Amino acid sequence: MLVRFFKNHFWIEQGAETLWMAWYLEYFKNSFAAHDHLWIDSMFGHLDDPWVPMILTEIGIFALIVGIWDLHRFCARQIMVGSLQFVWTLFAVAFVWHDLQMGMLSWMTGISVIACIRIFANYIKPILHDKILENEINHDKMLENEIKLVNGGDKRE
Repeated sequence: MLVRFFKNHFWIEQGAETLWMAWYLEYFKNSFAAHDHLWIDSMFGHLDDPWVPMILTEIGIFALIVGIWDLHRFCARQIMVGSLQFVWTLFAVAFVWHDLQMGMLSWMTGISVIACIRIFANYIKPILHDKILENEINHDKMLENEIKLVNGGDKRE
C-alpha cells in the first residue's frame, strides 16, 4: 500500500485539497454572495448551497480511494480526473469572477487556479513523456543511420 501511496501521491493530495475546499465552503457561508443582478452572479450564488460541500466531499473521498488503492476498473481514474478537473475549474472561474466583482484578490483564487493547472498538467504528463521518449528513440536511430553512411554504410562480414 505504501508503494501505491508514493505512486499516486498527487491524486491523494488533490483528494485532500478537495476535502479542504468542501470544509471551506461549509465553514464560510456566502462566499459567492451576488452583488449585481447578472445571470452569472445568480449561477455562482448556487455554489453556496448546502449540497455543494457534500458533493465536494464525495469527490474528494473518491479521489482518495482511487489514489490509495490504485483503481483502474470501470474507468475509475478517468472519472476521478474528470470530476476533479470540473470541480476545480468551476471554482477557479467562480473565485476569479467574485474577485473581479469585489475588486480584490483572494487566496482561494490562487489555490483553485493552481490546483486546476496541476490537475491538467499531471493528467497529460504520461502522454508527453511517451512522446518525448518516442522522439528521442527516432533521433537516435537517425544518428545511427548517419554514422553508418559516413563510415561507408553497412559492411558485410
